[in-house]
Amino acid sequence: MPKRSTIIKLCALICLVLFMAVISASAGEKEQSARYSSHGISFNYDNRLKIKEKEEKGTITITLEGYEDLLLMIQVMDIPLLSGEDYAEALVKGMRDGMSSSGSTVTKLEKTSRNIADKKRKGYTFDYTLAGLTFRYAAYGYNSSGKKIAVPIQYPVKNEEKVQPLIETVIKSLKYED
Repeated sequence: MPKRSTIIKLCALICLVLFMAVISASAGEKEQSARYSSHGISFNYDNRLKIKEKEEKGTITITLEGYEDLLLMIQVMDIPLLSGEDYAEALVKGMRDGMSSSGSTVTKLEKTSRNIADKKRKGYTFDYTLAGLTFRYAAYGYNSSGKKIAVPIQYPVKNEEKVQPLIETVIKSLKYED
């Protein structure tokens, strides 16, 4: 039977190895985090997402996509006579009508809300099924610094558990300063 001191040393070694493994895993998670900051827009995002930006006619669109088929956009625009929430509703209704006319099965449009940039924002959502795969499409909108902000989001419902943390990382850290 091993000595008590040998058992204690072995337990200490096992604890040290486990601690190093946890530290290493945490470092790997942090390496997946990136920060976007341009055009007065800033947010954190998972670098497994591909990011593109486009500026056109007073509208800035930042697109994050690719991982688990997530598509998340942030649009900053100057649209007179239309609130950010109205724009989000128009986006969702247009997408729903388009999917319906293409033969997709669509669900009823629902009002939703989500915490974006530290405030509860109103939005709209629906699901559609195309070629046997069900997608969720939602858009949220609000006004900030005289601009309209829209956040359309689309992903396969089957990937919801995997994409929600990525979505939360972006929308909780989203800031716009003109």
